[in-house]
Amino acid sequence: GRLEPALYEELQQMDDADEVQVVVWLVSEAREFGARPNAEPGNKDQLTLKQVQEMKAIAVEEGEEYIGQLQADFHSAVLDGRDLTVGYTSNRAPFVFITTTKAGVMALNGEESIDTIYRTTPAWMKSDNVNTQVMSHKTDMAWDVISGSPGTGVGFAHTEDSRPDWNNPYLTETGTRVPGDPNVDDHATTCTGIAGCSYSTHYGHAYGCDLYGANGTTYDDDDMAAAMDYSVTADVCNNSWGPTVPPSTLDFHDRHCDYLVRHYYDTFTTVSGNHSSYVSWMSYNDITVGGVNAQNTQDWSDDVMSSFTGYIDPPGTDRELPNVCGDAEDIESTLEGGPPWIGSFGSAAGTSYSTPAVGGQCVSMMVRDSVLVSWPESVKAIVMATALHNIEGSSRVSEYDGAGMVDALAADKIANGLTNGGDQWGGLSVNAGSFPYEVSFPVQEGELVRVCICWDSNPSGPPDYTTDPLEAD
Repeated sequence: GRLEPALYEELQQMDDADEVQVVVWLVSEAREFGARPNAEPGNKDQLTLKQVQEMKAIAVEEGEEYIGQLQADFHSAVLDGRDLTVGYTSNRAPFVFITTTKAGVMALNGEESIDTIYRTTPAWMKSDNVNTQVMSHKTDMAWDVISGSPGTGVGFAHTEDSRPDWNNPYLTETGTRVPGDPNVDDHATTCTGIAGCSYSTHYGHAYGCDLYGANGTTYDDDDMAAAMDYSVTADVCNNSWGPTVPPSTLDFHDRHCDYLVRHYYDTFTTVSGNHSSYVSWMSYNDITVGGVNAQNTQDWSDDVMSSFTGYIDPPGTDRELPNVCGDAEDIESTLEGGPPWIGSFGSAAGTSYSTPAVGGQCVSMMVRDSVLVSWPESVKAIVMATALHNIEGSSRVSEYDGAGMVDALAADKIANGLTNGGDQWGGLSVNAGSFPYEVSFPVQEGELVRVCICWDSNPSGPPDYTTDPLEAD
């Protein structure tokens, strides 16, 4: 059938007349929306940031047109006339929220136009749980070689249930999904400031960027899905939220994240979570970020892993999460309801804070080379290849810190073409006929080289969106 295994198990405990909310993921064509600039090493398109963003806007328009028609056809052919309530209907990904009875769900299970039917997760099961941070990440050293603000013109969206306090004088609003919503808190305000705060002693990692509040208003699944859809208005989409109970398989939000990266070319940063027994986000195409205790100093020698960082890998896979890690403790940034407008709240610790720092680093890389705006795969590869600060285990990749703690200066050099003769990153759209493909670059005898290759995955479904058909490791 088309039921997610976790949903099937829940339905076995219900009567036919019991009501349930589900997410229906539709069968859709494998297609690309719009076009991306050529990023082949040695032959990259030379485009302005505005030109690349205009290309992305065309992709969004084409995606919305295709998804809109897909939704209309599904509603008329399948949903009309049934005893159910239609909820949030995405205009950017092929899914719709439906409330119906157990019997109603089972009646949908045989529809060939449906790929998978997912359960939804109650809001109580989700959570959102300086300025040495910019120094421990070497962000301030990258600023030294950047002319102007490091985030100029690139959009950063922060996603969670609440919105930032735009009354904070050190945050400048570009857009908010639900303006004026009363759900405003320190968590959203701090996370947004970590990327974009303009206060001189607590600059965000990409201060000067265009800031968006992708607020769900609640942690209900349909509200958070709408927030994620809105977030692709920006170029980097930060998610400092996730489940607080161990997921059994990749869930609907993981699949949604992967779809948005693959089709709209946005870079997504996600938390590994503040619960060492599992990882919050198990999606493939994002950058999952763990946490480090940098001891509130810029010296790397005393850094240790945060005890809370999520690191248990998805079961039944060979994946190693988190991908990278960042400073997650003793964090100060923008606050809600000031004065004071700058400081820390609560424990001032969590992967909620390391993740937007990495997101801010991605923004600055895009300022360096605007083609990166449309190549999230290359952004991820650069972030991982330049995560040179090894906290534990193998310096290649290990259980707790992934590829290592990020080094914003090293990433900036790659994005700006300042290493080994320049042009040390690339991006390609490939198929089986594209191989073998060779890339060469100059290396001195005895020099240690780190190479990272990232690709978008499109795992199969149903029943559980776990089987990746790509012939790659």
